[in-house]
Amino acid sequence: MYQQVQKQFGRAAEAYTTSPAFAEGEDLVWLVEQAGPDLHTIALDLGTGAGHASFALARCAGHIIGLDITPQMVQAASRNAGERNIAHFRGSVGNAEHLPFPDESFSLVVCRYTGHHFHNPARVVREVARVLTAGGRLLVVDNTSPEDPAADRWINTVEVLRDPSHVREWSQREWRQYFQEAGLSFAVTHTWLKMLEFDDWVARQQTPPAQVKELKALFAAAPPQIRDTFAIEPDSFGLLTRLMAGRKQ
Repeated sequence: MYQQVQKQFGRAAEAYTTSPAFAEGEDLVWLVEQAGPDLHTIALDLGTGAGHASFALARCAGHIIGLDITPQMVQAASRNAGERNIAHFRGSVGNAEHLPFPDESFSLVVCRYTGHHFHNPARVVREVARVLTAGGRLLVVDNTSPEDPAADRWINTVEVLRDPSHVREWSQREWRQYFQEAGLSFAVTHTWLKMLEFDDWVARQQTPPAQVKELKALFAAAPPQIRDTFAIEPDSFGLLTRLMAGRKQ
């Protein structure tokens, strides 16, 4: 099921190290603010990618494990941590649906721009709840689908066309359900439109030329409501993004 993710991100690992869309962003500051300055925190960065969320949290966590299903991403994150002299980071290969950790192992779990690749996010959140200590927190940053069905269909259509490992941009309503079913509280602390440059967006995933052409046609033909929802311009557009927080009771 996740072989497509490994294939897609294995070849894109280096691009995620330097991409401003992932290496930068005010959401990294917000993650640190939500995490709090507790040097006793043992944190899990779920879907660590090139490690950017882990590195932001390095100043306020005593130990960080960056988990990713793609070995090349874990290698990139581990190398990047070494270059930054972050000795309390450890990379690990694993599946978010079957976390390779004992119960109550972490006081903080973060998941940044990974949830839209989960085939079973409800199961992932249940696994997170299992490995969280009592009072532990889950922080999720991800692109989310609008509640409007037409906008939901449009954005998920273009996302799959650009990246076949994309599953779905889950809505805020869906995330709330996953958190609550797992016994976690749920709150949205920040909502924003994450602006992306079209050319960088397709280049980062090495989208084939035929699909890029089709994507450009879809963007050009987007009706006014879609253009407004995603702030579509000739060379850029935006994704509805949220920072969602939960706590284990």
